[in-house]
Amino acid sequence: MKNFKDYTPVGTIVNTRGIRGEVKIIPLSTEPERFKCLSNVFVGDDLEPHTVEKVTVQGETVYMVFQGKNNINDVLKYKTKILYIHDGDRIVPKEGEYFVDDLIGMTCVDIAGHELGILKDIIDNPANDVYVIQGADEFMVPAVHEFVKDIDLEGRTVTLSLIEGMLP
Repeated sequence: MKNFKDYTPVGTIVNTRGIRGEVKIIPLSTEPERFKCLSNVFVGDDLEPHTVEKVTVQGETVYMVFQGKNNINDVLKYKTKILYIHDGDRIVPKEGEYFVDDLIGMTCVDIAGHELGILKDIIDNPANDVYVIQGADEFMVPAVHEFVKDIDLEGRTVTLSLIEGMLP
């Protein structure tokens, strides 16, 4: 297994399509069109490198052909594998948006600066994300402006304004 430090997962290869080496990808991104800008990707735990030959987007699904892999037998082994890009190829998030892997592990503090715990996970919900914070006990905070007052990527802190009953 290789070092994933400089790579970002962008989707999961869930199947093939047709017999000409096309793979079906469920993207982790909310912008599947961004896959059209990729020229290099990496597959699986070994980060097997591939040059992107063709990308088609249909709704929320991405279809991709790797250069030199023009037969279904060439790509069957990639089913259920994670698709990665090098961090240098990541898109720049819009103002107020962040990559999940940039937030995980950040220290959460209250508005007075007292440490509450570590951001352990982010649950993707239709209405809004929910931050799972591990302090003395685990608790959850909706990721909305009323509670999340500041995210400092350089300082690696998330400042929260909690109401009574949110802490365990």
